[in-house]
Amino acid sequence: MMRRTQSLILALALLPQPALSGCGPAPTDPGPGGVSVEDARELDRAAEKLDAQQANPPLFPEKDEAAEDAQR
Repeated sequence: MMRRTQSLILALALLPQPALSGCGPAPTDPGPGGVSVEDARELDRAAEKLDAQQANPPLFPEKDEAAEDAQR
């Protein structure tokens, strides 16, 4: 009987775990730096794109006409 009671208590204690594991911050909750979680994700994506562009610069960069005019 004691073992059955312990099993029941353990089952009841673990029951909310799957329901709570899906909880997370809402997109409008404040995140790091006071920006919303959604905005923080967008900033992370933009930073990843910039990092990828800097890691793989074009082999033949386009000529900047303004820079050429400044050199003349």
